[in-house]
Amino acid sequence: MSPRFFLLAAATCCALCASLTASEITPLIDALNADDYAARQSARLELRQTLVDAPARDLRAYERELLANTGPEHDWATRDWTLRMLELVGSKSAVKPLAKLLNDEDPRVRDLARRALSAIPSSSAAAALEKAALKAPAAERDGYADALAYRAEARAVRELAALLKEESADAALALGKIGNRAAQKALVRAHESATGNFKLEVEWALLDSGYTSRAMVDFGGNEAIRTAAFAALLKQQPNDAASVLKAVLADAAHVDRGTFLRAAMDSALSETVVAMLPDLGEDEQRIVLGAIADLGLSTYEPSVLALLATASPELKPVVIRTLGLVGSAESFQPLLDLYLADGRDRDAAGALARLQAPLVDASLLATAQGDGPVEDRAAALRLLVLRNTDGVTALLNGFADAANPPALREAAFTGMEVVGDADSVRLLLAAILNNDPQKRDAQGSLKKLSAVLGVPDYQWTELYAPAMQLATDDGRRDILAILDGASGPAAAAYLQDLVIGDDTLAPEAMNSLRRWTDISGVDAWLAIATDANSTDEEVAMAKQGIIRLIRSTRVTGLYPVKVMKAAESLRALANDDAFRLELIKTYDRKLHWQTRSQILGLFPEFADDPVIGEAVTELIDRATFR
Repeated sequence: MSPRFFLLAAATCCALCASLTASEITPLIDALNADDYAARQSARLELRQTLVDAPARDLRAYERELLANTGPEHDWATRDWTLRMLELVGSKSAVKPLAKLLNDEDPRVRDLARRALSAIPSSSAAAALEKAALKAPAAERDGYADALAYRAEARAVRELAALLKEESADAALALGKIGNRAAQKALVRAHESATGNFKLEVEWALLDSGYTSRAMVDFGGNEAIRTAAFAALLKQQPNDAASVLKAVLADAAHVDRGTFLRAAMDSALSETVVAMLPDLGEDEQRIVLGAIADLGLSTYEPSVLALLATASPELKPVVIRTLGLVGSAESFQPLLDLYLADGRDRDAAGALARLQAPLVDASLLATAQGDGPVEDRAAALRLLVLRNTDGVTALLNGFADAANPPALREAAFTGMEVVGDADSVRLLLAAILNNDPQKRDAQGSLKKLSAVLGVPDYQWTELYAPAMQLATDDGRRDILAILDGASGPAAAAYLQDLVIGDDTLAPEAMNSLRRWTDISGVDAWLAIATDANSTDEEVAMAKQGIIRLIRSTRVTGLYPVKVMKAAESLRALANDDAFRLELIKTYDRKLHWQTRSQILGLFPEFADDPVIGEAVTELIDRATFR
């Protein structure tokens, strides 16, 4: 055969060998120590995803390739990531190579090998960790205890018990997780001589293991441990727990009275505790009532109701709130009596609002719609609003009619402030424009309702404007007095036209704008300030109105829009240096990030201004560097 043939065959064999030894993850491993950070990070992430997505038939080959790159001849970046990936895909086959790395010169490698072994579900991995734990330097033994704790290896009790002699908190934790009889025995033995913080760690480990004793309840190292021990005793030995609770409550100075009572309420002893409720001290009564409320123990409603009549003024609000959370129809009348006796009793009102009893709504509706005393009907109406009962808005709107008693109408108007709708706005507008005897009540309620409803432009276009078209000047004046409740662009434009058009209601329109709560008011004020026919007084008021709207944190509007309005004002009133300086000073406060961003975009044009340029530059610097 010709030499050329042999050369070709040799090249083919080399290529075949290379293809057999390389794999999909080879270039990724090679890039783990790339000079470019982005390339290194991309290789790490892609390698991890490849291993996650790999079919089971490929994992062992990938495992061998990862192991081949963990030795000391490789750079740290490669060893680091391949060991981390073995924690993800390592199997029994990786145990021996990883166990050798537990003696590596680099402590970082030893730690990664330990972590990888702790993740491998193999008894040989556990054995390797146990063996290494006994030979490890003192500084690293907690790491082995942590690894064994992670695995909760019952067979590791002997090694972990040895670490307890060195006061290893991780060993205590591991034994607590293992939790078998041998582990508990080792912890009890360690507890006999333990002191300080290590003693507390052992006690927590005993509790984690499921162990409890009367001694831990009585002499645990802190309140949390004693309470946890008592809670365990409640579940495991309820008779002993009852004896403990009785002894604790007999000792007025016992520091654990409150916490033990609370724990007992969440156990089979709750009935015993509630039976003691009338005889407990007020502090303990609060604890029991709080537990009844928090745990929703509605079966104890009768006991709470019985306490209502004898509770002190300080305790009564707690009793009332508890009834609101766990009460039924049985609690309704006692709570209603309290509310009717004092309509300002917020506790009774809140309890009635929360009471989960359908019969309550039916009773209140019947009272409100009945022909009983007006005061009772008004009170029922207020409670229906608090409970947000279905149909209450329509009921309120029906009571707005002038034919109803004034007290009932006042309650209806007040209820509309909370649950009113568009029809409620129309009814209140009608009461104001018709000079109703309760016009003042209607004005206050309409302003609050409009603010609650929002969508001011809709309210103006669909509700306010049609009513205003047919109104007298006196009627319009009454609406302007509360129009700021519907602060928005459309209503602001209407007020602007009244002022610029020198309408007879121009002064009232100015006053309404002075109370405006939306940034749209700036447009109206700018139009007034720059109108050739505006008086000096109107111009001065307009400028102050702009300053107020830009400065106030209570004015509604997006942060970027507010800055945009400020920039428009600086341009439009370029001849008033005092105004512009005052406007810049409105930003002498902590700035929202959106405000800073918009300032950086819009204010540089003013940086060269001979008057405000310096102040603007300082503001831009603050917006840049916070």
